[in-house]
Amino acid sequence: MSQLFRTARFPALLSLGLLLPFLLIHAANRGPANEPMPYGMFAVLWLVQLAFLLLLKPVLQGVFARKPFTQPRLVILCAACLALITWMWVSLMADQMPCFLSAAACN
Repeated sequence: MSQLFRTARFPALLSLGLLLPFLLIHAANRGPANEPMPYGMFAVLWLVQLAFLLLLKPVLQGVFARKPFTQPRLVILCAACLALITWMWVSLMADQMPCFLSAAACN
């Protein structure tokens, strides 16, 4: 269990650092109605970023070590998961960007 926390510590902090600007923008632009913070949305965004970084780490280690991948099917599966996670994150951010900027058309 301790190994899991050590492995996920840096990706978790990096995910938080990448999400922090959007959290601060949303907190600063909550509008005159002082809308509640969507903690669930930020938790999902953080988990998606964490999953992306945790999947990306072994791929990058293999590339930088210049080791040939012994299981190309695993690499293809990992690349497909990374593409799916990227699509999820980009679509969620595009959908929520008006809310971050406190636009009137926020849903």
